[in-house]
Amino acid sequence: MRLITIVPTLLVAASAAQAVEFHGVEISGFASLGYVNSSSNEYLAEGSESGSWQMNNVGLNFGYQATDRLRFAAQIYASNLGNAGEDAQYEDDFLAPTYSWKNGGVGLDLLFAQYTVADEFGIRLGRVKQPFGLYNEVRDIDAVRGSATLPQAVYDDRSREYDFAVNGGSIFGSIGAGKAGSFDYQVFGGTIDVSLNGSVANQYVTPEFTLEEVTVGSIYGGQLIWNAPIDGLRFGFSMRQTRDRDAKVAWNSDLVVASGVVPIPYSYSLPDESMEASTDTDNYMLSVEFTYDSFLFQAEYLRTDMTQSYSTSKLTLVADPAFLDEQSYELTDDRSISEGWYVMASYRPVEQIELGGFGSFYTADIANRSTKNWNDYQNDFALFARVDTNVEGLMFKVEGHVVRGTALLDVPDKQAGYLASEPTADENWHYIVVKAAYSF
Repeated sequence: MRLITIVPTLLVAASAAQAVEFHGVEISGFASLGYVNSSSNEYLAEGSESGSWQMNNVGLNFGYQATDRLRFAAQIYASNLGNAGEDAQYEDDFLAPTYSWKNGGVGLDLLFAQYTVADEFGIRLGRVKQPFGLYNEVRDIDAVRGSATLPQAVYDDRSREYDFAVNGGSIFGSIGAGKAGSFDYQVFGGTIDVSLNGSVANQYVTPEFTLEEVTVGSIYGGQLIWNAPIDGLRFGFSMRQTRDRDAKVAWNSDLVVASGVVPIPYSYSLPDESMEASTDTDNYMLSVEFTYDSFLFQAEYLRTDMTQSYSTSKLTLVADPAFLDEQSYELTDDRSISEGWYVMASYRPVEQIELGGFGSFYTADIANRSTKNWNDYQNDFALFARVDTNVEGLMFKVEGHVVRGTALLDVPDKQAGYLASEPTADENWHYIVVKAAYSF
């Protein structure tokens, strides 16, 4: 039977292997080594079209129980999952992990003090996890799930550094409800540092501009889990709001976006100037999980409401010769609502083997669900198998995906740039993931 918990502290649960204690400090950890191979379209790891081993992570957790009520915890984490840019120029900050080994991205992922007043109320201060859905707090730990990857329509690995933790605090607790079961709650708030060569920043980058700065004003939200009186059944609601995620970009004035020879040779290039874009985002998640004997069933629905504004209302191209008619793009404030959802089921025929599959569905704009542009949707069907070995904490996984659509690819991998209108990636594709993972 599997345990998926809304973790109150740093846990590396669901593994038979035990944490180590050294002078009162509990030490636990996890690591994985993965291989991904895609039939087409660069996805999840750089070089995946020809096969890539850049799908790895490692975490080391430390916990110290100072008193019955006071606990300190920290996590050091590194990963090279994703397509983080290799050539970004900025000074690494140990407190702002880059999540890319090739960029030296070993960072202090979590660091907080936790004080528990009672089962009904506790508080954490420092760098704390964001409770969101069934998996966000334990998304890095393979021991808690059978699949090699999470459904990307809901748990986008490109956004891990943005979604996982905040510099701030949270309150939490569990409230009994008698015959109605019980309720677990968490409320959090704070801000984050986004690195310029991380996977979130990489989503902005195209040949059209250079990303100069990314900042986040505030992130806050909460989660409520209802543990129903039916054994193994629970429901969840999560929400998160992000305010003032600002990106400053410098347009590439050397990039020619239009040219011709009639009636005379001419070209249009991007201007030599900067622009700022500010984004506010509201996320809402519904979750359900049912565990029965050796079966596990899960489903989650994510809705994202995003509003974006720009520091300029028009992007005017530079003409050569200069007397040509002006060409420009209007930049108006816009709002889009996307959705992602999945259904997952798994079964353990014996204790050491888990078999399952999921369907993951993403739509970039719910107002245009019937779109034929495969850059605007991504449907992913996966089958997976997990084998737990006789070595405590060591497991192997294999997973196959059949995908239609490319909405979750980074912009450079699915189209030439923001000014391009036609997809450049393949609509129908597939990929496999093989992984070894260990936790203690």
